[in-house]
This record gives sequence, structure tokens and C-alpha cells, in this order.
Amino acid sequence: MLCKITSAQIVEDFTFDIKENWNGSNGGLDFKIENGKLQSNSTLPNSNFYISRPNKIATHAVWEFWVNLKFNTSNSNYVDVYLISNREDLKSSNIQGYFVRIGGTDDEVSLYKRNTTLSTSIKIIDGQNGLTNSTNSTLKIQVIRNEEGDFELFVDKTGTGKNYVLQGIASDKTYIQTAFFGIYIQQSTASFHLKHFFDDISIKEIEIDKEAPNILEFKSIDSLTLEVVFTEPINFKSSTTIEIINLLQTFTVVQKNPTTYQLKFLIPPATGNYRLKIKNLDDMAGNTSEELTSLSVFHIRPYVPKSNELSLNEVMVDPTPVLNQPNAEYIEIWNRSNHYLIMDQLKIILPNGTLTFKNDTIPPKNYIVIISLNTKNLFNSYASIVISPNTWLALRNESGFVKLIDTGGRILDEMEYDLNTYKDSKMKDGGYSLELLDPDNICRGNLNWAGSKGSPGKENIIYQQQLREERPNIIEVNLQTSSTIQLKFSIPLDTIMLKNPSHYQINNGAKVRSVSVKADLKTVELTLTEPLRAGIVHQLKVEHIKNCGGSIILENSFDVLHTKKIEANDLLINEILFNPKPGGVDYLEIYNASGTLLNLSGLIIANGDKNGHPMVKRVIDKNPFYLEPEAYLLLTSEKDKVSNYFKVKTFINFYEFNLPAFALEQGRVFIMNNDEIIDQLQYHQDMHFGLMADPKGVALERVSFLRSTNEPSNFLSASSDAGYGTPGYINSVSKDVEKDIMQLKKEVYNIKTLESVPVRIGYQLKENGWLATLSILNTNGLVIYKPINNQLLGKEGEIFWHGESFNNFKLRQGIYLLQMDLFNLKGQKMKIKKTFVLYGGDK
Repeated sequence: MLCKITSAQIVEDFTFDIKENWNGSNGGLDFKIENGKLQSNSTLPNSNFYISRPNKIATHAVWEFWVNLKFNTSNSNYVDVYLISNREDLKSSNIQGYFVRIGGTDDEVSLYKRNTTLSTSIKIIDGQNGLTNSTNSTLKIQVIRNEEGDFELFVDKTGTGKNYVLQGIASDKTYIQTAFFGIYIQQSTASFHLKHFFDDISIKEIEIDKEAPNILEFKSIDSLTLEVVFTEPINFKSSTTIEIINLLQTFTVVQKNPTTYQLKFLIPPATGNYRLKIKNLDDMAGNTSEELTSLSVFHIRPYVPKSNELSLNEVMVDPTPVLNQPNAEYIEIWNRSNHYLIMDQLKIILPNGTLTFKNDTIPPKNYIVIISLNTKNLFNSYASIVISPNTWLALRNESGFVKLIDTGGRILDEMEYDLNTYKDSKMKDGGYSLELLDPDNICRGNLNWAGSKGSPGKENIIYQQQLREERPNIIEVNLQTSSTIQLKFSIPLDTIMLKNPSHYQINNGAKVRSVSVKADLKTVELTLTEPLRAGIVHQLKVEHIKNCGGSIILENSFDVLHTKKIEANDLLINEILFNPKPGGVDYLEIYNASGTLLNLSGLIIANGDKNGHPMVKRVIDKNPFYLEPEAYLLLTSEKDKVSNYFKVKTFINFYEFNLPAFALEQGRVFIMNNDEIIDQLQYHQDMHFGLMADPKGVALERVSFLRSTNEPSNFLSASSDAGYGTPGYINSVSKDVEKDIMQLKKEVYNIKTLESVPVRIGYQLKENGWLATLSILNTNGLVIYKPINNQLLGKEGEIFWHGESFNNFKLRQGIYLLQMDLFNLKGQKMKIKKTFVLYGGDK
């Protein structure tokens, strides 16, 4: 037993046996020493037992002890620690003194005065309820009594003696002498047996305090709190002043415990060194310090870094085989700013989760290596600042990304990588890190990273300035499918920048869902959320795309057009020259009868064999090019040779193309979309005018688009007045049979009177058997209503529109379009358009 018995103090830590100085019930066998602790040893149910020892200290004293109860206390299971007792036998019915009860009905720690029987004891300090309402309560308890008999009861729930909380104060001078100190236990059933543990019992006389208080420690707790720790409990009086040198901000002083006080600010003080000055400060004994000055403390005010002030600088994703650096993954951050940064204000996003941090400090202009805790010591000789996240997450070897964000989710820096990022095939198998080439370069993708031997905690080995002066431009825009657009840039660009869908905007309802970047870093493929509407010009706007030096894209707005698939009779053969004059060339004219814009990319012109099958096939052009509705396209190998023999009004409708050879007397010509025949003409020299002496250099022209291509007499010789051919414009033999098919009775209508004065549309047809759809469109091309839809018409009649609309579309004043689409069972099609005006509504 470690025991120093004097009139001044008693200290017990139960290192040895308890026979000396201690006596108890059952000959002292109700207690034992176990692992350096005093433990209860009675297994008698519904019993009480004790252990005690001599003690003469009763006033001007401090009692302190550690207790661990491994059960929930109750009225039948508690501990009484006698501070003062006139009897050695704590089971006696005639005890005078004071005891601390641990447990009881309210699961509290309280101070009692006893005069004879236990049941007549009086509670003089009522402690906090619920302190022992646990299956394992570990407490440190302290009682202080001065010469006047005033008691103070403290409890530390952590059991360390560093976090005492005052339970109460009482004044009682009934008993100022004592003979014994002891522990009394009341227990019930077996579940409570052997579960009482005690240690570090100390009874000391309070020495007379003659020393003035001093500052033990001054430190920064967080951005709004500074903390001062004194050498002893202190007493702030009205004349006490406290100030922070060189800081004019106001603060509030808050007591944390008897020796510790916190200075609370509403606004974080600026980053810097501060010292504390206190005047006229007393301790609890009245000793005064005239003036105290603390050591300097360095305080950091949180700073929110800008996106270019904090860089991801190096990443080791695959450290094996070990070549140049320790066998550990790591991420290096470079604080490029002039400010101290706090790591708990930052997060790192990885494909498999998020790294969070404690409040480690990043000094200005410093490199910080982030690594798992179990490999942290490997980097002490490589980097001056090495920190670990709360939990480390493994980095992916072949591909991944790293994003550095603040607590608000704002991206401060990011990088993404794959095996190509190393730019050296020998590095792909591991052992090499990825380093940032140029931190001033705004690119954060493959362009600005490369493989390296690694330089954690230092400037990168491969650092090089690589700002680009050449401004980027888009050199090609291709519609791959109705929902996929391919862009080609003039120079390689940053993958992260290119892959951001928000950098691409498209009108008419479509949005960019995702972006993929090709290996050349110049080609991107945009996948849309929905297909583009056919026949409408969409505008694609490209924004925020810059080269690595920050120069923005030169041109950022482009037209994108999606056209319908070309089907049978969408394009019609309209004119052919198969027997040109000497020095001339063949030509073929086609006409867009679809009623919508068509993309002729991949379209095929073919001649025929003797059995009437396509033979020599020639693709007009693999690249997109378009033909307006009701427009003509003249295909020939040499346009100048056409203009030498015919009246050419404009070359706009000409397209130079290596036509397949046309037979001189008779043959076939095909328009094809892949293997589908769109139109074909079987021609013969006998189709020319019978009295023509020589048909050489005379074109065959189509008479009507309403008649099938190979219907007799639908192709005739071009008139001599027209110069025997009309390449690129309306045929000389054409009959305009469509112009009077649909008529508007008037062209201006009042929106407010449409119900009584509707739009009247008359029609006249030469024969029955035509099906018609009549659509009304606004200036945006939106179909707002269809008065008839696939309705069988007679030869003539009228259609009325009273202002109805789909989805309660609100009519506004302006120009509207009437479009009548007709077809019959012979495969003939017509599209007639007329405009009219509505007035009397909103603009």
C-alpha cells in the first residue's frame, strides 16, 4: 500500500495490500485489490458492508477520489463515502459526520450530514440528477471545506479530474473534528455484486495561498474564440481589466471552469499574433496580480480561397512497384495564396467518396501532402507538412478524378486522369506520380498533367510554363444522329472544360445531357436530352471554352439542322441531259418535293444495267449539305460546260459531281438513299419531240410533279424558247397546276370575331381521291391547330377555322401560315402554303 500518513495528508492508489491502516466488515474480506483498484468483494445479496481508515483532517481540506460503478444505481444500490466520521464501523447506528452519496433514487452525487442513524441523514448539497443513470459510470469527485465550514462539491463525469463541475455549496459547522474516512456500500441482488471500484483517494489540508494568480496558457481555439488558462481559480472584480494588445474588437468573457476562461468574438479577429494583458486580477484567496501579460498566440481567421489560390499539384494513384517514393498513395495540395487556410474548411471528392479533415493549418505558399494515417510517418523526410484525413479512401489506378471543394460545395480545383495522362507508356504500370505542369494554366485535364518520378512537398519536377496564345475555334459541326452533335475544335483543349454540359446551349427545347471527349482532345460528342425537331434550324451556342492561357473561343454560335430521312418521292428527277453536244457534259436536275428541308449527305445517283437494276453508284457528297423545299439542284461534272450551251440564271443551284455515265439512246437513272430507291427515270431518245431533227444537246424536262415519273408524256423535250434546257430552275414545259388549288377568301382577320367571321379556305381539285391535312402555324413554326387531318376531299369545297387551338394556345396578332399537305393512292404529293394576318390581340 502506497500511503503517506501525516497530519497533513493521506494518499492511496492501491498499489499494494490494504491490510495496513484499513479495517472493514467481514474482517476486511468484503474488499480486495484488483489491477491496482479497490474492488468490492461481497457476494451477499441485500447487504451492506464497509471499509475505513483513520483520518484527522476535517476542515481546511480537500477530499478527492475516483469511482467506477458498473451498474445503474438505485435506492437499493449506492455508495456512501464518509469524509468525516466519529466511528470506524460505518454500519454503526450512532455515527456523526458527513458523507457523499453516489447513486440513490435520483442517480445523483450529493453531500449529506449524519447524526446517529443513517435514515435521519440530511442532504445539504443536492447534486445533478441522472449522473449515475448508466451501466458504467466513471467519476472523479472532489469536496473542498474551508476553515469556516463551507463545503463545495465537484464532479467530473470524464473521471480525469480535468473537467470538474460544481454541484453545490453548503455551510455547516456541526462537526469540525473527525476520526475516520471510509466507504460504505449498499447492494441488492447478484447482478450488482463485485462491480464497485475505487482509486486515487486523496485527503489533503489546504495550504494557505500566498501567491498571486498568473497566466498559464493563452491559445486560439477557433476563429471566434481565444482561451486563457490561469494557474489557479481566479476572481474577476470590478477593477479588473482585460485587453488584447493591438486588437480593438470587443469580446465577451465566458468561464469554462474555475481556472479557464474564453474570449468570445462576434467577428473573427484578423490573422496574426496577439498577446493578452490583464490588470488587478485576484485569486480566490484575495492575492492580487497588478498586471499580467501572456506569451504571444498566433490566431487564424478563416479565409475562403479563390479558385486559383489552391491547386491540386500532384497525385500518386499507383505507388507499386516502388521506384522513387514510399509505398503509399498521396495527394499534394499547393497553397498559392498569401493566407493561412484551415483544412476542416475543405473537402476532397473522389469517385468512391469524400475525404474530410480536422482543423490542420496550411501556411501560405506551402505544399501539403495528404496521406493515410498509417503511412504518414513515411513522408516526414519528404515534406514539411503532412496531414491525414479523418478516413483515407483508396485512389483508383486506371482512371478517376480528384475535386477540391470548400464546405459550400464550390469547386476550388479539380483534375481527372486515365492511363494516357502519364504521356509515357512505361509509367502506366505504376511507381510514378502524376504532376501538374503549369499551375497558372487554367487547364485541369490531360493537357496540363503528366507522369513524373514525383516530388511530394516540393516544386514539381516537370514544372513548365505552357500558356497557349492561339485562341480556340470550332472548325466543324456535324449532326451525327437526331440526338448527337459532333464538334471539332482547332486546338486540343482541357477535358474538364470540354466535358461540362453547361458550356453548350441549344434552343427549341433540347438540352445537352452529356459530353464525351475523344482522344485527340479536339473532338467532342454532345448527347442531347431529346431528338432535334426535323426541318427546324437550331442554334448551338458554345460558351466558357478557353485555351489553357484563358483566351476564350473565337466564334461561339452555330446553326444545327436536323432533317427527316429521305424516303420515296421526297426527291424527284426533274430534268436530264443524256446526249450533250460536243464539248458539253451530262446533267441531272432533281427537285425537293418533300415540303421540308432535306440533307443530301450520302445520297446516291446511279445508272442502270440492261435489266433495269442500279449499276454504277456515285455518292454525291458524304458531308452534310441541304436542299430547301420546292428547290432545284443541278448535278453535273463541270458547270462551266453547262453554261456554254444553256441559259444559266445562277450557279447557286449547281453542284459539281462526277455523274455516272448516261447511255445515249436509252437507259435508267436512279436517286437512292443507301439501297432504297427514292425516284427513277427510264428514258429513251424517242421521248423527244418527234419532228426534232437532232435531239443532241436537248434536255428532257418533267411536265408535272403530280404525275408519276415514268408516266407517258410526263417528260418532254425542253422548248427552243428556253434554249433546249432549264438547268437549275423551273422547266419550260412545266404546268403550274397547284397555284389555284387552295384559295383564301381574304387575308386579314380579327381575332375577336373569328367565331362569327372565320378564316375561309377554298379548294379546287381536278379529280377525287385526294387526302388532305390542313395545318395552321405561327411564326415560330409551331402547329397551333389542324382544321382537317387526313380527310378525304371532293373536287371542291370550303374549310373553316373559327380560332380553335391545341392546348388552349393564346392567339396573338401577327402573320400565320396555312399549309395544306395532299397525297393520293398513286403516290402523288402536293404541299401548298399561304399566309394570312390576325389582328386585335396581344403582340
